[in-house]
Formats: sequence, structure tokens, C-alpha cells
Amino acid sequence: MENDIVKGTLKNGFKFRIPRDRFGKWKMLKLLKNTKTDPSLVADVVDLLLGDQAEAFVDSFGEDPSVDDVSRGLTEIFEAARFSGDPEVKKS
Repeated sequence: MENDIVKGTLKNGFKFRIPRDRFGKWKMLKLLKNTKTDPSLVADVVDLLLGDQAEAFVDSFGEDPSVDDVSRGLTEIFEAARFSGDPEVKKS
């Protein structure tokens, strides 16, 4: 079902399609909780959330992106997931 997919385009132009159920996984919550004390866990969040789109997502921030850039991209994706009535989120 189309509403079971969160899709959109980040400010940097990266287009994503993510099954909505990935956002509510217990493992995701635990990883997010610990990223403040262990920034290396951001890579695990990216892999778990984006699956086969993970490498393209990271590459969309350029060669050797910072953790801050990738984290900002993740924030955009999580914000898109909050708009349950708006399955398509456009660039702002």
C-alpha cells in the first residue's frame, strides 16, 4: 500500500522511499538513543533505515561527508515520516 511508504526528496536532491514500519523498530529506537554518546552508531541507523538506499544516501552528501551532514539528512527523513497525511514530501 502506498501509505505504508514514506517517500520524499531531501534538500540535497536525494530521493528516498522507505517502508513506514522501519521507523518504529525497537532496534532503531535503541540506536537513535545512543547516537549522542556514540556518533558511529549513525552508520547503523542509516543502514537499518535505508537498507539498499544507504550507500546512495551517504554519497548524496559528497565525498567523505561529515556525521553532521548525514545526521541532518536523517532528520529530514524522520520529519517526512511525521506527515502521515502527506506521503510525498518535497524539497523546501
